[in-house]
Amino acid sequence: MKFKPGQILLELVLALGISLIALMAIVQVTTKSITTAGFSKNKTEATTYAVAGMEWLRQQKRVLGWPAFAGKSPNTYCLKDLPELWPGAGDCSADDFIPGTMYQRKVDLTTNVGQVQAVVTVTWQEAIGKTVNTFTSKQTSLFTRY
Repeated sequence: MKFKPGQILLELVLALGISLIALMAIVQVTTKSITTAGFSKNKTEATTYAVAGMEWLRQQKRVLGWPAFAGKSPNTYCLKDLPELWPGAGDCSADDFIPGTMYQRKVDLTTNVGQVQAVVTVTWQEAIGKTVNTFTSKQTSLFTRY
């Protein structure tokens, strides 16, 4: 087999180019996988905090009794921690994070004909590239007298 001048060099450059394209694809897939894994971890933690907030509300209904519990609605409460006594009504401020975390937790209570609907929302922010995105995890429950 006879080679033309420069044929081996051309084949080498072509093989190197194909290898670089494959390597770039692998790096891109790996980066996306790491980002997705980080988001999944944060979403799981946020859901855990939302569930804990809902369990706190169930306990408060038992401790306070229905009239006092229903009297907390309609309102929004910031639940950066889960206190024994109810916090003052109001939305979370910019620095009301669950201690040691990047999460903010609030509960919105609304009343509807003898029922109290509770929506616990946990919010966090993640930087993806140059963009900062806000994400939420919500738990909703309907409380009744009995």
